[in-house]
Amino acid sequence: MFFYNPKHNFIFVNIPLEISALPQTIRMYLPGEKDVIENGYKDLKKIPPYYCHSTEIKNRIGDENWDNTYTFGIVRNPFDYIIAMWEYYTASSAEKIAWCRSIKDQSEAVREQHRLKSRGFTKWLLEDRDYDYLHSFPFCGDRLTSQTVWLSDVNDIFSFEQTTPLLAKLFELTKITIPSFKGDVPKRKELQSKRASYFGQSKEAVDLIADSFKREIEMFNYKCF
Repeated sequence: MFFYNPKHNFIFVNIPLEISALPQTIRMYLPGEKDVIENGYKDLKKIPPYYCHSTEIKNRIGDENWDNTYTFGIVRNPFDYIIAMWEYYTASSAEKIAWCRSIKDQSEAVREQHRLKSRGFTKWLLEDRDYDYLHSFPFCGDRLTSQTVWLSDVNDIFSFEQTTPLLAKLFELTKITIPSFKGDVPKRKELQSKRASYFGQSKEAVDLIADSFKREIEMFNYKCF
């Protein structure tokens, strides 16, 4: 998923489990919103509407178009990202588990959701091999794939937690100041508390995420605690 703003000639590339308020604000607040093209570029309208890597978008619109357009995306603290993945399966409809595991029987999907909840986050992360590779929407890949892989071809990768460089770049592009990101944006203290709750009893889990998401951790100095 992505959107193209022709007025300011930029492409924002979405990644799974992002904080949706950020792209929504970027899309709606800046001039040219009425002309924004979802999952398309100029006259190209058949680019896949699902989450896809920036490489796939680049291949669809062509190297020249891609190179002449400013492209960017946003990542988040990987400890929050993996918690959000767990909650994607356990805190909402069991249909999401059915999609991931190709379970056709709804009652079986509900039982699987109960199994995950009863075993808990740490066992799901460290022991549940059935979720090592996620083969359906929205993840499509190794559970512990760095978020930056989705954004391998963009000009810039920004951090949800450190928005000053992003706001500065948007002002450079548009000469418009976005005062704040509106909508459902989790508070820092809430995220810190949740990380402590999920990871506080398992150094092994902390080390696994630190090893798996090295690139964004090094880029933005992310920490668990």
